[in-house]
Amino acid sequence: MRVIISAGGTGGHIYPALAIANKIRERNKDAEILYIGTKNRMEKDIVPKAGFKFVGLSVEGLRRSLSPRNIKSAFLFINATFKCKKIIKKFKPDVVIGVGGYVSAPVIYAAHKLGVKCCIHEQNSSFGITNKFASKYADKVFVSFKSLEEKMNDKKFIYTGNPCSENAISSKEADKKEFGLSDNKKLVLIVMGSLGSKTINDKMKGMLTLFNNKDYEVMFVTGKNYFDEYKKNKYTKNIKLVPYIDGMTSLLKKTDCLVSRAGASTLAEISALNVPSILIPSPYVTENHQYKNAMDLVNSNAALILEEKDLEGDTLLRMVEKVLNDKVYTNNIKRNLKSFEVKNSASLIYDEVVKLTDKPVTAVATHIHWDHIGGHKYFPDFYAHSEELDWLNGKFPLSIETIKKMVVDRCDLPNDFNVNDYIFFQGKPTKVLNDHDIIDIGGREIEVLHTPGHSPGHLCFWERNKGYLFTGDLVYKDILFAYYPSTDPEAYLTSLEKVAALPVKNVFPAHHSLDIHPEILIRMREAFRQLKADGKLHHGSGTFNYGDWGVWL
Repeated sequence: MRVIISAGGTGGHIYPALAIANKIRERNKDAEILYIGTKNRMEKDIVPKAGFKFVGLSVEGLRRSLSPRNIKSAFLFINATFKCKKIIKKFKPDVVIGVGGYVSAPVIYAAHKLGVKCCIHEQNSSFGITNKFASKYADKVFVSFKSLEEKMNDKKFIYTGNPCSENAISSKEADKKEFGLSDNKKLVLIVMGSLGSKTINDKMKGMLTLFNNKDYEVMFVTGKNYFDEYKKNKYTKNIKLVPYIDGMTSLLKKTDCLVSRAGASTLAEISALNVPSILIPSPYVTENHQYKNAMDLVNSNAALILEEKDLEGDTLLRMVEKVLNDKVYTNNIKRNLKSFEVKNSASLIYDEVVKLTDKPVTAVATHIHWDHIGGHKYFPDFYAHSEELDWLNGKFPLSIETIKKMVVDRCDLPNDFNVNDYIFFQGKPTKVLNDHDIIDIGGREIEVLHTPGHSPGHLCFWERNKGYLFTGDLVYKDILFAYYPSTDPEAYLTSLEKVAALPVKNVFPAHHSLDIHPEILIRMREAFRQLKADGKLHHGSGTFNYGDWGVWL
């Protein structure tokens, strides 16, 4: 699977995008992922550190009011779209995923124009400008809030929750003592984002003293830029001041009451972890998203809201102690939070993405021996080499009785298997392969290598870009079959000469152990050369053992 993911600007877009990327990597070890973000925003540092390839674009968002800057923004969008088309053509993704931020708009648009399947994820309870635009071109739209899905009549809108919730659940539970906190006291955590909020900080200076000497602990995350100001103030020991918390999600698992902004990722985490919260939405974000997000929970009695303009010490104190002391009230909040909980959000998104990348399957035969082509009847398309077409038309050189004996030899058969019902597959391939043909499997080119010896039309498959050699029955650990009548020992040596000359990094055989290294190609070639020099490279000369492999002639 080849995937392009695009998101940028803020952590609210970047971290859900990385959660999706990590899930793809977890579920599909061979997946290749390219992340497209902006050149000058935080993703340019975060994404490479997370282990993903990154390409940056110069792009900016449109202003809502008439502004000369919109001319520049439009020009950057057009230019970014052209660049995206080049990137997409080169990378050849199976699917493109947009996770918000204005950088994802040209990526989704370009992919759609090139006929690539697209999907987007909306973190908030209402669409931003970018995703409003991108949703027109997306094949699927994943939403974090049930209310948003319910507003849409289109089946392409799917409620998945926010992928950050799955990360929250899997995170390690914090040890409160490491933060200087007590295990036997309730915890109120006050945090206004990783950078803090000047407005909230200005108000909190006088308010924090109201929490002095309480029987619970208060941890206030000031933000790095404001911490020094707070160090000058005197608070009782139940109040802890920190500039920043690394591993915030882990501490949330130990939090009894959270006071925070209402970013989409935060709400996903508190829903997943069942944390009662007092939400102070930022009034400065685009389209008042945080207020709308918060009200989705508040209207379901799953959280409390305190608008920034109404923030006063007595009000906050009263709300905090209501959450801490009124068990019936708090248990009701926790119960209602469960309706917003999506524990497997990233997995749900992955499953839907895979559906978009499903492609027709073609069976390609390495050769037409009985143990390799039985399942071909289940595929409408299959390929084979011309040298073995006769075998597919009833001219295989062994009798059906002999083949049946080979079918049951050294096999653990299903209880209901009856060898008398076995039929040797007959059919006509949809494509006849020749030496050096190229098979394109969606961004991966596989070269066909005619390698006779084990059979006249035996094929190996060579993926040059990766150094992968798929050897069928030409090379594997154990006893190679080169005995009469369907094999050719001399041709076997010629084929080994052919594959041993390749810069192979990994060998993938059809049988036995996958613990096989490219150096075996050289050892096999040298052994076959010696057999020829000794006059033994012919049918009937016996079985020759070389330790981890051998050959039956």
